Amino acid sequence: MAFVSGEQMGAPEAMPLQSLIAGASTQVILPLRAPLNAGVYTATWEIRNGTGPVVGTALAVIVEVSGEPTPMPSPTPRLRPTSTAAPTLAPLTLETPTLVTWGEDATSGMWYGTLALQAVGGVGGYRYYREEIRPDTLLSEGQLTFSWRRCEALPLSVWVVSGADVVRWEGWIDYPAAQNCR
Repeated sequence: MAFVSGEQMGAPEAMPLQSLIAGASTQVILPLRAPLNAGVYTATWEIRNGTGPVVGTALAVIVEVSGEPTPMPSPTPRLRPTSTAAPTLAPLTLETPTLVTWGEDATSGMWYGTLALQAVGGVGGYRYYREEIRPDTLLSEGQLTFSWRRCEALPLSVWVVSGADVVRWEGWIDYPAAQNCR
């Protein structure tokens, strides 16, 4: 799958796809980052047979970026008790996500799994979000289920909210069987 024209939106120039037999299907995940300015952006992609001819019709990806920013909770200062007898709260931190289960599908060229998210500190009552803090990105029960390209690390950005505190973790989840990849 190769980028042809338009706004690339942070995606790679090309992505390898698994060959399919007639009637089979696959899922293609194209990592895009929305442009910073409001507007409508189009990216055109083609599926090519190696370095040869185009297979099928070009795919257009259309992204509309609104002019209004996504509301983000802003940390508010906490009043610190003046008495040394009152406990102070530990700062909110989000530990590196832990891969709980995983598997792979050689036919589709994907690996998948479930990550456990663990925050400490803050006031408790943790809410976890993937990529952005929005109602539709809320992760239930501190777990994240994902699917990604086989033999590649999963790029991940997770937010945790506890009271007025907000912390972000960003990194990669390594493919667990890298020794089987070339």
